[in-house]
This record gives sequence, structure tokens and C-alpha cells, in this order.
Amino acid sequence: MLKLFLVEDEIIMRDGIRNYIKNDMPQIEFVGEASDGELAFPMIKELKPDILLTDIKMPFMDGLELSRILKTEMKQLKIIIVSGYDDFEYAKQAINIGVTDYLLKPVSSIKLYEAIHRVSQMIESEKKQNLYQEFSYQDQEESKRRERQKLFRTLITHQLSTQDILEQAKSLGLKLDSRFYCVCITSIFQNEEDSRYSLETHSACMKEMQTILSSNQNCYCIEQETEGWILIYTGDSEEEIKKEVEHNFDIIKETMKNYRQFNFFVGVGSIVNRISYIVKTYEEASRAFSFRYLVKPNQIIYYQETGNFSEQNQELDITKVQFDKIDRSVLLRFLKNGLQEEIKNFLLDYFNSIGKENMKSLIFRQYLCMDIYFGTISFLEDLGVGNDCIMKQRDSFQLATSFLSTIDDMVSCLSEFMQVAMSVRDELANKKYHGLIQHAKDYILKHYDTEEISLNSIASIVNISPNHFSTIFSQEMGVTFIEYLTKIRMDKAKEYLMCSNMKSSEIGYAVGYKDPHYFSFIFKKTQNMSPKEYRQRTKG
Repeated sequence: MLKLFLVEDEIIMRDGIRNYIKNDMPQIEFVGEASDGELAFPMIKELKPDILLTDIKMPFMDGLELSRILKTEMKQLKIIIVSGYDDFEYAKQAINIGVTDYLLKPVSSIKLYEAIHRVSQMIESEKKQNLYQEFSYQDQEESKRRERQKLFRTLITHQLSTQDILEQAKSLGLKLDSRFYCVCITSIFQNEEDSRYSLETHSACMKEMQTILSSNQNCYCIEQETEGWILIYTGDSEEEIKKEVEHNFDIIKETMKNYRQFNFFVGVGSIVNRISYIVKTYEEASRAFSFRYLVKPNQIIYYQETGNFSEQNQELDITKVQFDKIDRSVLLRFLKNGLQEEIKNFLLDYFNSIGKENMKSLIFRQYLCMDIYFGTISFLEDLGVGNDCIMKQRDSFQLATSFLSTIDDMVSCLSEFMQVAMSVRDELANKKYHGLIQHAKDYILKHYDTEEISLNSIASIVNISPNHFSTIFSQEMGVTFIEYLTKIRMDKAKEYLMCSNMKSSEIGYAVGYKDPHYFSFIFKKTQNMSPKEYRQRTKG
């Protein structure tokens, strides 16, 4: 319901308009009135009406001055001036201010009704247009996000020539023809020590991070599937890139202080001077990023620092090893949140963090190997995996451990064992996501005909962040959320066209499009013909 505020110094006129709107215009909410602009101004700012109906000549502050002030602060406000002065100069000023309509006194009820109805239609049309623009923007952004992910995969797999990469990058708004490049990987995680979780806070944090990372013109932000970002920094000098990286993450450190429920981590690769070397800096950033399981959160780790990590953290001596003090939580944290492709790097970093001298001891290596084994079995049990699967892993591991003689053998054996465990984890997660996606699909089928349905609203229903929902929905369904919703609506529209005598505008409204022109546009875009042509074809 649209809200209207009245400013009129003549009491009889004010009473008549108020009573008429309240009694004869139920679609309009009369929210307040005042006798002059000075009294009205603070009330209007507080009540935020959609329509202002005001006289021109009033004491203290006239209608034109009030309109001029309000239009600078409330650009969407529609103003109807009612005046007893048939003077072109007044009308010209009103037009310049942005007044929507100008009525001369005495105003009949019919003319007043027509003016308010005309302005109401204008407001509704603008709201719909804004909604459709947002709908179209979400669709475009989702497509752009997927295309950027696809382009980055080609960058690190050498599937395209440099010329093709540059052309595709340009079409996506990425300027990659630079002298130097550096890749960073960053993500946010739930703070395990903080049991609080709020989807609203999580979404706000992700949105603010996205804004920060996207604000740098020399940094291209590519959303990952794991609630994180790959960042490609470009610049004309190594020093320029170093400053950009440090500046960006100084801002992130300060921002994350407002979100204590979440931690962040950043892995930074080296700076390279060829576009074909982006894969090298990406692999280095990945290695640095894998240290998030071994060190305290809220850190930035540069690849150059990883070689010194074992020396910096070497606290154990083989003669002083306390076997019961090895922190298994590091392993469990990785098993819960890590990626299968990170296993080898994780194990190497994990061993180095314990100390190279200690790893020279066969007894210690065997103990550490068994600790990882029992930790992994415990992880599988916590997942609720059946005994058959666990026994199979035990037999496999026992056979493999009989050949352990070097650290490389140990990494190879444990990698294979942990990969199976994490595959089980991912399979269970996929089942969970399958149920989540089914819940989302059921909701879409029930509510596709409402304007309010959106990526954000569905993500809220299934209680995950919009970015994460968008990713898993696309993976599971093979299309974006917008594409899926549009298909549901178009299928239903075709059904109405074939099986009913409803008008095209009525069908558009019935499937969630309140603007018949926009419905026709979407229908023709997706079906390659207008609704009228489709109906004639099916009935012809």
C-alpha cells in the first residue's frame, strides 16, 4: 500500500482531502498532515511517504521550497502540487524541481482521484522496473562469475593461447595485459571457538569482503566454490603489486575485527612477469594457503616464507619428544575442511612443523603415521560411516604400512588413505546438498509465482550463504538459479497458453511477472517467439 502525506494550510480543504482519501481510496494509506512546509519537513523525513500532496502558498515554508528540499534527499518521492494560482512561472518552477503533477483549485474529487491514481501507477511501474533490473543484474552477475571461473581454469591448465585468454578476459572486464602478476587465495571460516552462527552476519561479512576485494582496479576477484576468492593482482612493477596486496589485506584485517565469529586466511604466491606463469604463482599461493591448518588463523602467509616455516616452529627434539602432545586437532581440522588436492602439501607441511630432525627417526615416523591413521578412523566414525568401510580402510592401511621406509613412502601411503576418507566425507556432503537442493526446488515450485523469490531468499530458506547456494545449485542442476526459475515460469506459462483462454498479461502475472511487457520480453528471449505466436502455433 502506498503512503500519502498532505500539506495544506486551509483547514476545510485539508479535512476534505483527508476524508476523501481515507473513505474513497482504500489503496492509499493516509500517514499524516501538516499546515505548512516547516512543520511537514521533519514529519515527512520520519514517515517516508511515497506521495506528497501539497499546496504552494503557505506560511513559514511554501510548497515549492518544501518540494525543492525534499527532492534533494528523497529522489523517489512523488509530489502533487495543488494551487489556486494559474501562473506559468509557478508551473515552470515545479517542473524544474521535479514535481510530478500540478492541479489547480478548486480540485474535484474525480481530478484528485485521477492524479493520485496516475502517480500510483507511476510508482508501481518504477518499483517493478527496479525489481526487473535487479533480477537481470543478478542473472548477468551469476553468468559473469561462472565465466570468470571458467577463464581462470583455462589459465592454470594452458587450454588457450595467450591471445585467446586476453580476448576472453577483456570481454569479462579483466585487463590481463600487464607486466607483472601475483595470485592470492583467501577465504573466511567459522571460528571453531565461537559457537554463534548467523546467516545474516555471514552474508554481511561475505558481502563486505567481496566489496573490498573488488574495489581495487588492479585486482581481479574470482569467487571460489569454497566460500573464498582467488585474486589476480596486476601491475607495472613488483613494488606496485606488493603495496596493493599489503594495502588490501590491511583493510581486511580491520574489517574482520567486526566479525569475531569468523576467521580469515590468505596465501600469497610470488610475483611473475608472464601471463603463462600465472599457474606458477597460483600453485605457490595454494601451497601457502594450505598452511591455514597448521598456524593460527587471521594471517597472511607468503610462499617465500613457507621454506623457513619448519625452522621457525621447530620446538621438538627427538630425545625430548612427548608423543602424547602431538596436536591431532590440526589433522581433524584438515579432514573436515580441506580439499583432496591439498593432502600431499598438508602432510609435508605437517611433518615439517613437527621438525625435520624428529622425522629422521623411524620410530617417531611410525608413531606419527599411526596417530594420523587413528585420527582418520575416528573422523570416519564421527561421520557415521559403517563398520564395513572402516574395516576395509584398516586392512588397506596395515598392508601399506609394511612398506614404509622413507618420508616419501609415508606421504604416499597416508595420501591414499586420507583421500579415501575425504571422498567418503564429500559423498556424504553431496547427499546432504542433494537434500538441500531438493528443498530449494520444492520451495521454488510452490512460490515461483511471487515477485519476492530470489537467490538471497532461497539461500535464507536453506540456511546457507547466497554465494555457497549459488555454487552448489549450479553444480547440482547444471544451470544457474535464475535460469532454473525462468524455466519453471516459462514451462508454466506455456501450459497456460496451451490449456486456457487467459490473456498474455494474466499469464505473466500468474507465473510471477507483474509487468506484461517484461513477461513478453523474457518469453520471446527464451522461446524464440512471442506468447501470441506460441499460442497460435499450438492451437493452429
